[in-house]
Amino acid sequence: SWLWQFEGGSPSSSTAQHPFVQWNSPGFYDVSLASGNAFGNDGINAPNFIEVVPLPNINVSITQGNPCGGQSFTLTASGANSYEWYDQRSGTLVFEGPSLSVTLYEDWEFTVLGRNSLGCESEEQFVVNISSPPTPTITLQGNQLVSSAANGYQWYLNGAPIAGATQQSITPQNPGNYIVEVFGPDGCAALSQPFQYNLTGTSAPEDISATMKAFPNPTTGALQLEMNNGISGELTVV
Repeated sequence: SWLWQFEGGSPSSSTAQHPFVQWNSPGFYDVSLASGNAFGNDGINAPNFIEVVPLPNINVSITQGNPCGGQSFTLTASGANSYEWYDQRSGTLVFEGPSLSVTLYEDWEFTVLGRNSLGCESEEQFVVNISSPPTPTITLQGNQLVSSAANGYQWYLNGAPIAGATQQSITPQNPGNYIVEVFGPDGCAALSQPFQYNLTGTSAPEDISATMKAFPNPTTGALQLEMNNGISGELTVV
């Protein structure tokens, strides 16, 4: 027979020959065993026989605060000897190692599993919040191009910034592709889709009096018209 006593363990005692015991707190624990058979009894006390080491305490730091969408940054794990990074949405292992460089366009939820030198492991869940202002749109209102965003602007024409064009609307002076860039309170930016602007306008009617002759003048009969500038069109005599 066997009678085990486990200080701080669960279970605290057992009569199994090979018991399974769990300790939930790190430290050193005493173990005692009393055994017997047909020939007699024996026992042993073992002070501080069991050492329970702490589980890894996983932390993740980021190279900056809330990063902007499309901006590269580095996540660094600490508190363990080895690390595995998992995407929470898919459960996929995405990286092994302490530091992970990423470029994100939306918030990311992930889990880091860490192991210490004895193979003990723990995991923690984290979220990286990506800061991006809403993507603006450009509309033509009258003779102005207007951004849908409420504040923080820089207008571009064919990829080049327009000097002084930092308002919600501009009056375009040249044809081409216009883009507006808006900035959020944290400095992150978003670009609109290009807006193709074409200048339109009307020209004054051409004076054809110098190239048209009417004769005879005056007349009470037939009137002949002679045009020598190549202009064609409809003529109404009233």
